[in-house]
Amino acid sequence: MNPASKIIACSLALTAFVVAVLSGLLAANSATTVLLNALVCTVLCQFLGLGIGMVFERISTDAIQSYQKRHPIPTVDEPAGGVDRALANVGVDRTTGG
Repeated sequence: MNPASKIIACSLALTAFVVAVLSGLLAANSATTVLLNALVCTVLCQFLGLGIGMVFERISTDAIQSYQKRHPIPTVDEPAGGVDRALANVGVDRTTGG
């Protein structure tokens, strides 16, 4: 599982916890009811967030692979002795540096 999936899951779970606590307090529920509801919402949204994160991970992986197939990175083969020949042309000996 990708760290991005975990971040999405944790963000969704913490958001659900805050919303549940605030809505429970605004509804004047007891502390036990508020915290129990918030805990249930947190756990459910954690699993929901993991699912959403995995879907986004799959979509992004497929998109990256598709892009890489359509836009391959060109390779440039260096001719044999290319660096040494280029340095010799300007009068530099690579072994001595001068």
